[in-house]
Amino acid sequence: MEEEKFELKWVTYNFISHPFGDLLWHLITGFFAGAFILYAILTSDYWALIVGIFSFIFFFHPLFYEPKLMEIKITNEGITLDGKFYKWSEFDGFEIFSSPLRDYIYLVPHSRLRMGIDIPIEDFFVDKEEVRKKLNIYLDEYKNIVPPLHQFFRTIFP
Repeated sequence: MEEEKFELKWVTYNFISHPFGDLLWHLITGFFAGAFILYAILTSDYWALIVGIFSFIFFFHPLFYEPKLMEIKITNEGITLDGKFYKWSEFDGFEIFSSPLRDYIYLVPHSRLRMGIDIPIEDFFVDKEEVRKKLNIYLDEYKNIVPPLHQFFRTIFP
């Protein structure tokens, strides 16, 4: 019997920009960058000063925290995220989890040395249950496998 070919495709932002997330991000990174600079001044440690200055540049420059449009394509061969293809054999399973603003697919990597991948689901473009049904053909579905820190991150930056 020949394997059924299918394609689910949608476009979404990698995260939704909102004031709370941006504010929290700026407060945390601002605190650490400021602490490095204060430490550098008090101890005359110029390496800490360089780290503090680069922290301000990298974490506060809009280029580094603006949402980016990403294309997601799920097929019988694997999943493509922004042109990067992943075979189903690279993953053990998946979980669909929710943040306050949207749902995500969390792909559990086959290798424990790699981080899992989370993919935003846009209900407007694709049905969550259809995605679940197609993924169940190739991957096991898990419950409560998404790391708590990962869930917290997606709560702050949906």
